[in-house]
Amino acid sequence: MKRILWFCAISVFVISESVPDELQDLPEKKNGKEKVRYARYVVSTFWLFFIIVTLLTFFAFYNTVTVFNVNADAEKVVVSQYVESQFPSWHLNSALLFDGCTEKSESYTGPVNINQEAEIEFLRTQQGPLEITLYNEESSVAGYITTTEGEKRELTFCATFRINPEKAIVLPIEGAITLGSEIKEDRESTPLLLSGSVFLIDKSFLFDELYSVGPFPLMKGDLFVIKSQSSKSYGFVSANPKNGVSVSYQASASRGYIERYKTEKIEIRNGILSRIYHDQSLIVLWLIVVFVYQVCQFFLRRICIPLKLNNHFDAR
Repeated sequence: MKRILWFCAISVFVISESVPDELQDLPEKKNGKEKVRYARYVVSTFWLFFIIVTLLTFFAFYNTVTVFNVNADAEKVVVSQYVESQFPSWHLNSALLFDGCTEKSESYTGPVNINQEAEIEFLRTQQGPLEITLYNEESSVAGYITTTEGEKRELTFCATFRINPEKAIVLPIEGAITLGSEIKEDRESTPLLLSGSVFLIDKSFLFDELYSVGPFPLMKGDLFVIKSQSSKSYGFVSANPKNGVSVSYQASASRGYIERYKTEKIEIRNGILSRIYHDQSLIVLWLIVVFVYQVCQFFLRRICIPLKLNNHFDAR
């Protein structure tokens, strides 16, 4: 068993050549004991260092949170609650309010407070008006507005604000965000994600610096959602004379998914290989591993085990 372990541990240093019998039998030779002792120190040191660097790489992967930086244009944006967090308050100007999501409307200008259990949908197709719908399945209250008399008024479980974006409108959003919608064959029209990109921002494992991965493009018709969030998304939605709405937000999470029509989900994440490639500190660690390997290989072949492999093969 010891011979097998010795052979496996040391053969990596002579992998480019066939390992001769003398090298396998060296531990059993009397005149080779001293050299074997040094060789074992060298081999053990390398493998210990290799294991430590490997563990550090996995530790860097599982103990850091990636920041997703998303910028996109879309006809539909959905914001839902994240772990009982509050939505930011808005102030709307010259909006048409459809309380109860009926055809009856009223003009409204003033603050809007959204129930934390509600879901927010931004919908704007082509260059039409912007419709913001608050919907709450859990209770009968989607949010609150303040009347001209200064009284607080409850909105029903469904309320829509329609705004004509003659000038730029910017509204902050917080929560879990979904861009676009699923394309279904039984629908004549579907509000789409128009275009966008996703950058991943992460912190170096050893150095106090940030690095980015990407961009990952978002195509027309995609559905993009971030999963396994460690905190709610922060950003804003803006409407202007262009088609749809523009959305920009950041979220701390481990992975995101792009769903394309009749294709498998595309996972976006900063995996182990990606971290090694982009994180300068991990690059330095693995370069040191390569350097230590070369030093150990030189030490074993030139000092500890000065075997002349070519002569060995010629003798055979």
